[in-house]
Amino acid sequence: MDHGTARIWDVESGETVLGPIKTGHKWVYVVAYSPDSTKIATGGLLENGIKIWDATSAELLHAVIHNQSVGSLTWTSDSNKLVSASSDNSIRIFDTATWQELAILEHQDVVYITLSSNNRFLVSGSNDGTALMWNLDTNLPIDPPIQHECEVDCVSISADGKLLVTCCGDTNVYTWYVPTILNETGLEDLLSTSNVSVNISATLPV
Repeated sequence: MDHGTARIWDVESGETVLGPIKTGHKWVYVVAYSPDSTKIATGGLLENGIKIWDATSAELLHAVIHNQSVGSLTWTSDSNKLVSASSDNSIRIFDTATWQELAILEHQDVVYITLSSNNRFLVSGSNDGTALMWNLDTNLPIDPPIQHECEVDCVSISADGKLLVTCCGDTNVYTWYVPTILNETGLEDLLSTSNVSVNISATLPV
């Protein structure tokens, strides 16, 4: 989206049902609905980094300050946390009740993030050609990084958490079997649906 605006569209009629929302971002790079459909998060260039909007009225609810542009956002399935990826090489986790920053993870040149449906592991893709899995029980990276020949532009996890898809700058799309990766590191339990709180103290360079 350009001109710093966001809109909500009716997918059947193609009509705008809310907006344009003047976000204050110079450019809007990402928009993410909360799973409970009550909020919209926008991320972009300048003007605080992230804005949180009421999904019914478009009222600005909160601004989450980032020093650089925000290019990817994902909510936990319960809408209790929001995760961002920023051009300052950071992945940040926020409590959506208080907007307190819970953790900072670091992945050089990170451009995209995706979260498992059970909220227990995250995958980040980077311009450095790596996709990195994160254990959100501990906020530690799951080594080794998944290497690609070119930049990783997009990552996605299947609903059951068993498949990871990465989109690479070499024009190829790759599919990875997550249980194999987790079994090799002794972390197969991350596929379970146990409720686990996100660790609140982590700043982890990669």
